[in-house]
Amino acid sequence: MFPLHQQVKRRWAMAGFFGLCVLPTVLVLFWGVVRLSPRHRHQQAQTVSALMGMSASIDSVSHPRPGVVRYHAFSLQEPETNRTVFQTACLEIHEKRLPLSDGKSKSVLTLHALEPTIALDQTDSLGELLHRALAKGLTTCPDEVRLNAAKIELASGGKKIHLVDLKAILRHQPKGSVTEIVFYLAERKEGQTPVKIRIGRTRAELPATDWFDVETGKTPLPCIWLAKAITPFDLLGPKATFEGYFWAKKTPAGWEANVQAKPTEPKNKTAEANELKNVFRNVDLGVLTGKDFPHHLTGLSDWQIHSAHYRNGRIETLLGRVKAEAGTIGTTLLESLERELGILSTKRSFPVDSNVSYQKLECQFHLDSQGIRLAACPTNTSGGTILEDRSGQLLWIPGTPSSWDDIPPRSTASLVRAFFPTQDDVVPATTAANRLTGRLPLAK
Repeated sequence: MFPLHQQVKRRWAMAGFFGLCVLPTVLVLFWGVVRLSPRHRHQQAQTVSALMGMSASIDSVSHPRPGVVRYHAFSLQEPETNRTVFQTACLEIHEKRLPLSDGKSKSVLTLHALEPTIALDQTDSLGELLHRALAKGLTTCPDEVRLNAAKIELASGGKKIHLVDLKAILRHQPKGSVTEIVFYLAERKEGQTPVKIRIGRTRAELPATDWFDVETGKTPLPCIWLAKAITPFDLLGPKATFEGYFWAKKTPAGWEANVQAKPTEPKNKTAEANELKNVFRNVDLGVLTGKDFPHHLTGLSDWQIHSAHYRNGRIETLLGRVKAEAGTIGTTLLESLERELGILSTKRSFPVDSNVSYQKLECQFHLDSQGIRLAACPTNTSGGTILEDRSGQLLWIPGTPSSWDDIPPRSTASLVRAFFPTQDDVVPATTAANRLTGRLPLAK
């Protein structure tokens, strides 16, 4: 050891103290002040805005532990209208890498939102954001993004709907990306299962294809929610709900959709002979028929769909059953159904252009390129009755066929004329009639 003067020792001790104690403390304090400064908050908001393609607003930013950042009073606004799309009291973001079984690792971004609110009226902005995420159009694309929320609020038109235990996962894979969303309704009843929604983009073939499916299980999902993404659901009325499963994909020619029942069910049976899985409940017949409907028809109905296929704006096949109770029907519609679809009536006398109160409407239907087939339900004990009031039968169909092949079809033109009557044996050239014709199967 070289002997040092006492003053030199003191200087070395002071330098070590400042270098190893004071300077790190000052740097940490400076870094903490910078992170709490408005400039840091503004930089974080700009980063999120560039990533999401929306205007981000953050009240304050905190870093509770390494690799974790919290945005307090966080919200996203649509750039053009400045309307809020998403907001939460606190959004915690945690990014890490997880090991895989093959020795590699994947990047995982986990988000925890505290009672967030989503504006369903801004579905275009949300859909564009999700599409860019699935297409890896964001500036940063982790292998997996997870979103967890114990409670979430969906706001639309002044109405609020609450979901609980929401878990969403976005996964990127070489052949495509998929988002899986699982949640419960806040007012769920005993025995109800979670709702599962998958939204994906397949890149196995070019051009890439967008698709989604919905599985509600035993949980009735309000159709007004689904109408935000699938406009025709808005025609079912404010109380309508859906239980079951359907999928849809976007092709170069347009959207293609399927409502499916259990795959083990035989296809050559009538709809009543099978246990149907997909049900639209509380469908308002007055809303469904629309304001341009020349007849009168009201009542809440349940539609059990055994199978349905939709392609390029048209229904290709539709098989199921409709049941309604306590509604009204116009005498002009009774006459039109008898004339165009071959349904038999009891020839009771009613005032001209009057409305008749019915107690029960129930029948099966099979619509495809051959036309429309109607049948009474086998469970009906009133001899083929499909419509009845307090006095008995109003409309009925004879026979109890064991298969749809036993029923001669009526043309889709007859179906259009039944709803929109004309003096001649042609389809009326009205906007409403043309709209219905454009949605029905093309005849072979």
